[in-house]
Amino acid sequence: MAASPRAFSLIYGGYTVGDDPSRAMDSEGRTYRIESDEETFAVEFDWVLTAATPAAFVTAMVAAETAFENPNQRLRIIMGGVTQYDFDPANPTNTGFLAKPSWSKVGEPLSDSSISRKYTCRVELEVPYDQAATAGRRRTVVEFGQDFSGRKSYTIRGSYTALGANDAKAQHDANVEAYAATVASALGGVFELVDVEPSGFDDQDKVYEFARAYRECTHNQSLGVLNNADIVNPILKISQLSVGPGDAAGATRMTTYEVTYEAGIRLVSGLTQNLQVIWDTVIFPYLLDEVRRLAIGFSVVEESEPTFHQIESRITARLRFTSASARILERTLTINDEKQSGEVVIPVTSGDALAGVPFQGQLVWMRTITEETLVRGSLAGSPFGSDFPRISDESNAIIKHESSTAKPEQRGGVRGGGVLELVRHTKIVIYQFFRRPGDRGSGNPLGSRFEDVGSGGGRIGFGGVDAIPGGPPVARFVAGGIGGAGPG
Repeated sequence: MAASPRAFSLIYGGYTVGDDPSRAMDSEGRTYRIESDEETFAVEFDWVLTAATPAAFVTAMVAAETAFENPNQRLRIIMGGVTQYDFDPANPTNTGFLAKPSWSKVGEPLSDSSISRKYTCRVELEVPYDQAATAGRRRTVVEFGQDFSGRKSYTIRGSYTALGANDAKAQHDANVEAYAATVASALGGVFELVDVEPSGFDDQDKVYEFARAYRECTHNQSLGVLNNADIVNPILKISQLSVGPGDAAGATRMTTYEVTYEAGIRLVSGLTQNLQVIWDTVIFPYLLDEVRRLAIGFSVVEESEPTFHQIESRITARLRFTSASARILERTLTINDEKQSGEVVIPVTSGDALAGVPFQGQLVWMRTITEETLVRGSLAGSPFGSDFPRISDESNAIIKHESSTAKPEQRGGVRGGGVLELVRHTKIVIYQFFRRPGDRGSGNPLGSRFEDVGSGGGRIGFGGVDAIPGGPPVARFVAGGIGGAGPG
């Protein structure tokens, strides 16, 4: 049966139901039903479409069904000429959006004919989340954690809806950091954003799903700054290498510090910043300070290798520092004894070309003492002084040769990271041992011989032990004899 016009009308997009007898609400069935919560709104209604002729009805039918298959349209419900509901997805209102319409032919014998049909239509949509103090944020979950050291982290997951003049992403961008700050305040500590998981919003930009991860800042990221706005999730590792290769006494080797560093650099207006400038003015001075606070002594930079990842907006770097904490940094002592027996063969006339008589000439005993020392400082002064090893009794020895060289060196000097002035000193002293004539032994026309202590056969050689700082014992000459003869 034909429906009569009513004061109720529903407008979806540009299509109106209830304003005309040809599109009248069903007066015998349920007029319309509304469902609503804090996130959604839905209306369902029955109505009857009529036309004057079957051909006209087909045209009207296509128009009606097309209207209720077209999503994301404005929905208005008017009663008695007064608008009761108005869900407009357009800015700056954003009162309702993401409308999803549907229709069904319910099969009503009294209404269905070649010129009429009864429909049940439904429109579901989402509404702005305008609850107090949420700024459009809905369905939010905060996940909290701590690592083994107690360093805190948290992740926020939720969504923002369009609200007022802002679409969803704009609403998110304008308010999410303020909400993250309230979470950080509740947890206690300073946090930085370290990751934004893949987020998404609908093609109308009305609901924006997001997930953001934050980690606590427990160590300065730049000089005097706990959370530097330009630096993201930095990783700093400092390895300390100390060696003791077996120097002579009195040396303290330099310490090496290997530094590896990486950090993301925040984009500015969607573009990579000048990474070289950030390295020169922020990161390098910071790393220099970090190592020098850790190191003992004076530290310099020997190697600096930053890598600038322009597309990824990231900096990685490797540096090597050297630190000196003493004046004498290396010391090598060598004592070398060389003996020439002095024996010669005196030829005799016997008709044999090989004939000769062995003769004991002077035994030549040379001792070479060499010391190499690397010291911190300038060329002025000598690192040896009274510490240079000498034989304790020089009455039976002469100095044949003595030399001293100094070779200046530098460590560091990279990128203004300081210079370590060093000098490599080398000193060589050569002694020749001898026996004075008045100390000669008796009983042998060839005279006494110089022998090592404990050479056997009753011979008496060098006795006693000299103190050589950091070195082996040094034999001292005394008069000796031949065979079983005693001292002369």
